[in-house]
Amino acid sequence: MLMKQAIKQQRMWFKWHKQWLVFLGLLAFCSSVLVCHGISATTGTFALQNSLFDRFHFLVVYFPFTILITLLVQQTRSVDIAATGTRRIIFYQRLMRTAIIQTEFCLLWLLLVCVHLSITAAIVHMNWLLFLMSMVTVWVSQLLVNFIVVCLMVHLRSKIAALIVTWLILAGLFLIAVNHIPTLIFAFSVPQTPLRSAGNDVMLIGLILLSVSRMDALTTKEVL
Repeated sequence: MLMKQAIKQQRMWFKWHKQWLVFLGLLAFCSSVLVCHGISATTGTFALQNSLFDRFHFLVVYFPFTILITLLVQQTRSVDIAATGTRRIIFYQRLMRTAIIQTEFCLLWLLLVCVHLSITAAIVHMNWLLFLMSMVTVWVSQLLVNFIVVCLMVHLRSKIAALIVTWLILAGLFLIAVNHIPTLIFAFSVPQTPLRSAGNDVMLIGLILLSVSRMDALTTKEVL
């Protein structure tokens, strides 16, 4: 019953906030243009893969954009509780809103990147299996990062603090990755076998379930 009510409220939210699609499109466009800068018809397969999934771009552009989106769509506790009357519905709202917004951003980014590659004719050099495996890992990593953001926002009671702490965590993982130590969040930046990629995705999904469970607990204990 609570889930049904939460879904109904989310439909109304997206119905009255259609401008978010424009905002998502603008951010996805900016990120795709930056990541595709320098790619041409002569770019080789592995150079193309490395350019599209550059760790530095995801650290300073892609992930910060997704975090910004998540924090902007999360309403204050007083507004949510006044509208719903129960913290359980607030949890479902946070869960669904974050997952839907992040999936939309990922799909828009993917579409815009493919359009750019088609225009430059670089798409003929694309290794589609490798590309799609990396995209799945990006999406799962993106969900994990943003569920962590929501947990930090609730725990710290500050969107700015959640943004700073999450980015510092990503920066630390980035430094580990550039020193050739494997990290799950940036696993998409290194070409991998299908089995290795699937294993990384499974571990990321496990971490997502833990973060969602933590989000549920924090929302339950949240005080006005």
